[in-house]
Amino acid sequence: MKDSIIKGIKLIGVLCIGFVLFGACSPQASEKRFVSVTGRSSISKSPDQVSISFSVFSKDRDLSAAKKKNDAAISKLKELFEKYKIEQKNISIERVNITPRYRYRDNGDEYFDSYEVVQNIAVLLTKIEDYEVFLTDLLNTGVDRIYNVGFSVADMRKLMDEARAEAVKAAEEKALLLCKAAPNGGKTLSLGKIISISEEPTGIFQRNYYNYAAQNMKEAADYEAAGGNFSPMGQIEVSAEISLVFELE
Repeated sequence: MKDSIIKGIKLIGVLCIGFVLFGACSPQASEKRFVSVTGRSSISKSPDQVSISFSVFSKDRDLSAAKKKNDAAISKLKELFEKYKIEQKNISIERVNITPRYRYRDNGDEYFDSYEVVQNIAVLLTKIEDYEVFLTDLLNTGVDRIYNVGFSVADMRKLMDEARAEAVKAAEEKALLLCKAAPNGGKTLSLGKIISISEEPTGIFQRNYYNYAAQNMKEAADYEAAGGNFSPMGQIEVSAEISLVFELE
């Protein structure tokens, strides 16, 4: 009985060794090969809308008088907005900010100077062809604090999607080129299924535009009166960068 058990154990050991040797000597499944590529694309388009941020400023020693000046300026602006058919959703008017201002005499004593009333406003012009004449009319209402002018494309998402699609196409074309050029023992490589897709952060650029950040825009008004213009020069550029990993066949 004992001899039978020992023989059985030896037989199992021989079989296990045989399986191990067979596994070591049998051909392994070929390792999967991959290629990683990155495609880039940039699309430029002329802007079709412009946002203008500015403020209405008035001051007076009498708060009521300062407020009336502000109200009169706002009334003129509302008429201007109606003239250019700017929709209410494209107009942002903040609350009035009232600040008392003090000065110091030569002897160091502080005294009240005036009340400053400031109201910040932002508008979006969806007809960019009105930009020049609107800005001139805006300055003629007495506004002299324009903080920013930004040009953009209304359907920015569509433009970005077009750039992404072109970047994917560029990545695939690059992968096909690499397959064709790579030495593979005389056998041409081909692309298999896509293993992963990733997108790198990109930006939106504005080139060659006027950016208004000056506190006083009287110089701009004088420039326009002398025959100049505020026309933007340049385009909006959107870029995309997409990385693909293909399985090789």
